[in-house]
Amino acid sequence: MYIQSTNLPIQRGLRKALAAMLPAFLLAGCQVDGTVEQDGLPLAGITVTVTQGADSLSTVTDRNGYYEFELSAGSYYVEIEAPQGFTGTPGRRIFKSSDTSSVSDVNFRIDTSTQVDTAQGRFYGFTEDNGVVSYQGIRAAVPPVGPRRWTAPELMPESDENILAVAPGDMCIQLGDKLNSAPTSLYGEMLGSEDCLYLNIWKPAGVAEGEKRPVMLWIYGGGNSLGESSTYTGKYLADTYGVIVVNFNYRTGPLGWFSLPEMHAGSESAETRSGNYGTLDQVNALRWVNRHISAFGGDPDNVMVFGESAGASATLAMMASPLTEGLFHKAAVQSAALGWITDHSIWQSRDVAENLVTDAVPGYVSSSREILLQAFQRDGLAASRDSAIHLLNTMPPSLMSGYLRSLSPESLISLYDTKLGAFFDMPTIIQDGTVMPDMSVEEVFAGGHYHKVPVILGTNRDEYKLFLLSRDDYTTEVADTLPLIQNSGDYQLAAGYYSRAWGITSMYQLADAMSAHQDNVYVYRFDWDEEPDLVALDMAEVLGAAHGLEIGYTMNNPDLAVTPSLTFALFTEKNKPGRDYLASTMSSYWASLARDGQPGSGNDGSLPAWTGWSPDSDASRLMVFDTQEDQGTGMQVASDDMNSLKQELLTETGFDSESRYCNLYSEVFGTADLPLLCQ
Repeated sequence: MYIQSTNLPIQRGLRKALAAMLPAFLLAGCQVDGTVEQDGLPLAGITVTVTQGADSLSTVTDRNGYYEFELSAGSYYVEIEAPQGFTGTPGRRIFKSSDTSSVSDVNFRIDTSTQVDTAQGRFYGFTEDNGVVSYQGIRAAVPPVGPRRWTAPELMPESDENILAVAPGDMCIQLGDKLNSAPTSLYGEMLGSEDCLYLNIWKPAGVAEGEKRPVMLWIYGGGNSLGESSTYTGKYLADTYGVIVVNFNYRTGPLGWFSLPEMHAGSESAETRSGNYGTLDQVNALRWVNRHISAFGGDPDNVMVFGESAGASATLAMMASPLTEGLFHKAAVQSAALGWITDHSIWQSRDVAENLVTDAVPGYVSSSREILLQAFQRDGLAASRDSAIHLLNTMPPSLMSGYLRSLSPESLISLYDTKLGAFFDMPTIIQDGTVMPDMSVEEVFAGGHYHKVPVILGTNRDEYKLFLLSRDDYTTEVADTLPLIQNSGDYQLAAGYYSRAWGITSMYQLADAMSAHQDNVYVYRFDWDEEPDLVALDMAEVLGAAHGLEIGYTMNNPDLAVTPSLTFALFTEKNKPGRDYLASTMSSYWASLARDGQPGSGNDGSLPAWTGWSPDSDASRLMVFDTQEDQGTGMQVASDDMNSLKQELLTETGFDSESRYCNLYSEVFGTADLPLLCQ
């Protein structure tokens, strides 16, 4: 249903009357509002549209540039029609948590003084509150919709249009979860759009024409299943260190990784046949930067890639991909989810990503062919698994391609199981031989088959606590927000073993592998654990130095929470001085790497010298980040290995629950040699 109001000024009473005629999702509730302005002046008569699914509602701004909608709870996409002389439809996704809540200041600001001329067009952004110039929602590729689903991204054509870049665009399709800021009412619901390949740029004030500033390109995490660029801002790094910051969206879940080469029969593109569409979106962002960033004052010959969790694994993928040679020059790998631990689904062989579980070389339980069999049976095209296999083996490639592309995102996503909230249990980062080397992650880095750029890598001391909060064998959530620990002893023991295994595989082993081929490997551990004690819930015990908590510090944004719903339980006035210190410290090292190719003693040379990784386990080779009130920041001696961890776990007697102990052992070390009590 589409309703448009054309009278100026808009009468609020009329809008409320119209609300009674709308679909259920537009039942009158509290409002969503904002303004549209150009060069600080309000723009009247600008069409603003809010969309939910197939339903949309439009209004126009009044003489003050103001608009509002009366909406019920839900997920919405708000966009404006470009004023005369401009093109583009800037938009952003918003969440309204309840019928009685409001979402205010969904603003669109255009600053014509920010004009930047590129081959893709003239872009106009806006100025942030700290003076940094922001360009948001720039199309990084032609929308991957319709026949372009599951194809390599295509760079936007050249243009001389005046393009608005004042809102970040929509997130890529994913499920609502605490990790993407969705309200609890939307957990498990599909959000976003297939038209999502946008990027954002932050440029320091006063960058002169022809300047070449270091570029820092951020890749967000989210298990290759969720996340979006608009969660993160580069304005603090840009302002403090004078760098150009870029981030972007990439396709997630089965729209980002789906390996079925016969679906692309006749295609000459090995990239399209690779199945690595999310990875290709990351490569495409580097290609875009290489092509256009000089217009924004960035140096295409001095680009640093950095990312966290799945974004860190993506950073490693960029280091390994043959397609990225020369496109970046430094890297920072924060808490990579490598999966050298058993039963992983990241960085898989093509057989695992494609084959049936019954094949001679078995595939993953949610391999592309297994998912296709499920779809055939669900949609009535096959009555049994055997008949579905026959159809799979006999269906012409063109029909298979057409069938898969006809599936709605909801229909496709419903075929996948999830774990730890909204993470799809499926293969990603596929060893296809074109986008990624046809070898395991361990073979890539131990064998030196990667781009050897200066690199920071590390993990957080209590990585796995964030995920234990989503496991019903360890915690119970109250109102989908507050985690109550079922057994504190088991929780702390399990968190320690899981987190150490993560650190060993993604820090110690990876550092050893890389340092065999290059000297400029810099390793850290993040130890901040100064969350408040909420009486019934000591957050320092519950989260500690958990996964994702370092992100805000590396971005010089100490108020950024990886789980927004827990912000109140993380940040206080009491711990703010320590957080500010840690943010200025970590971000300084990251910016120094971006500028000079080494973290050194930080951006201004005032911090402890960060020396490279050494194979000598008795050397001070690990930079530990903590507040001055705790152990401080500095180099330490550190070592750990999986054999030692295994022996400790074999002799561990502290667990109250045998099932928790046995699950932990099998998840970390596999089922081949289970302890006697677990057999």
